[in-house]
Amino acid sequence: MVAARPGCGGRRIRLRVQTSSAANCDTRKQDTVNAGLRQVTALAARRRDLHRLTSRGLPDLADEEVMRAAWQR
Repeated sequence: MVAARPGCGGRRIRLRVQTSSAANCDTRKQDTVNAGLRQVTALAARRRDLHRLTSRGLPDLADEEVMRAAWQR
């Protein structure tokens, strides 16, 4: 980045700005990977639950007594 610094007679001074350190970059990469893994895990859980619901894997949902008791709580 090149910028004119006040008080230097209008001379241009070349500044190099480092926005992040290697450790910061590694931390952001790790956070990104962890967020992706959480999303994949949540998607797998939703698919599993949907499969259970559509394949009658949860027989209590069809039992009126069980459902009546669940709604009364």
